[in-house]
Amino acid sequence: MKSTSKLIGNKIYSDLKFANKVQTWSKTNDPFELILKNTWKPWLAVLGASGIPKCKDAGNVLRCETKLWIGIRIPPSLDPLKA
Repeated sequence: MKSTSKLIGNKIYSDLKFANKVQTWSKTNDPFELILKNTWKPWLAVLGASGIPKCKDAGNVLRCETKLWIGIRIPPSLDPLKA
């Protein structure tokens, strides 16, 4: 990854197009860190949700049902069954 990041350099983030004022999730412009975070670091994202109140209406009460659709990335060398 270090040699790849030296070869690619700033193109790994300079070629990505973001909307005005949007920052990358990684909070870094270091090519090595970007490759590492996009390939080997674990990652979890909530892709969809239902049954969750808006922040202004939320409280610490039990709901009868909440559904989440999540995306999880694990490092390539990790056994997914163990994860």
